[in-house]
Amino acid sequence: MPAQVVLVLDDMALANQAVEELAAQNYEAVALPSPLVALDALESADQVEVLITGTGHAEGQPNGVSLALMARSKRRDVKVIFVGTPDQAPYTEGLGTFLTSPTTVEEVVEITVRLLS
Repeated sequence: MPAQVVLVLDDMALANQAVEELAAQNYEAVALPSPLVALDALESADQVEVLITGTGHAEGQPNGVSLALMARSKRRDVKVIFVGTPDQAPYTEGLGTFLTSPTTVEEVVEITVRLLS
């Protein structure tokens, strides 16, 4: 478990649609419901190349920047895509690619495929 791409977004519909589209393009992807679940999964994962996360998550959960930093401590080469409101973009500088919310499945998939190439 997990796969090449791990999605941790509050919008599970977007995450699940992105997983389906990535699978259609022969990429392994999984949508996880929370950062804490993702952290557990990242601990035991054989491979994770791209992490897609929201900048903010539910109260009591690590935010996306914290999740990305923890993921990088385990996997130095993991690439990160953040999804959030424009005011959160400065917190992600130097850590990955930032997409302004709301975003589309097509945009998420396009950037993910580019990062995997």
